[in-house]
Amino acid sequence: MLKYAILLAIFVLSQIGFAQDTTNIMQLVRDDIQLQKKAIIAENLQMSDAQAKEFWKIYNEYQYKLSKIGDKVVDNIEDFANNYENLTDDKAEEILDLSFDINEEKLELLKEYTKEITDKIDIKLAARFYQIERLLTTIIDLEVMSQIPLVEHK
Repeated sequence: MLKYAILLAIFVLSQIGFAQDTTNIMQLVRDDIQLQKKAIIAENLQMSDAQAKEFWKIYNEYQYKLSKIGDKVVDNIEDFANNYENLTDDKAEEILDLSFDINEEKLELLKEYTKEITDKIDIKLAARFYQIERLLTTIIDLEVMSQIPLVEHK
C-alpha cells in the first residue's frame, strides 16, 4: 500500500508542471496527498483504540498547521514562477530566504508534534510517526522540486 500511494502522489505531482496558474491544481493535489498520507500513516502505525483517538486528534492539528506552511510553499513557488523570466538578484534572495524559513518552520512543527505524541502516547509510536512523516514529506518535496526549473545563472 505504501509503495502504491507514493507512486500515485508522484504521478499526480508530476502532472502539475511549472505554470503560472497553479493554485487550483496545487490545492487539489495537496488535498489528495493529505488523504493518501493519512491512509499510509494509519496503515503503518499499530495503535490501540485509545492511542488512535489521541493520535488522530494530535495529527489533525499538526496537519492543519502544516497545510498553512504549505500555503507559504505554494505562494513562494508561484512568486518564483511569476518572476522566473526576469528574476532579479533581490527577488532571488527573497525567494531563497523564504524557502529556508519555511523549511525551518516545517522542522520545528514536526519536532513539536512528535514531542506531543511522545508525551501523550508513546515514544516508539512518535518515532515511527516521525519516520513515516519524514519519508512521505521527503518524497513529496523531491517530486515538487523536480518540477521547478533551476534559476538561470548568467
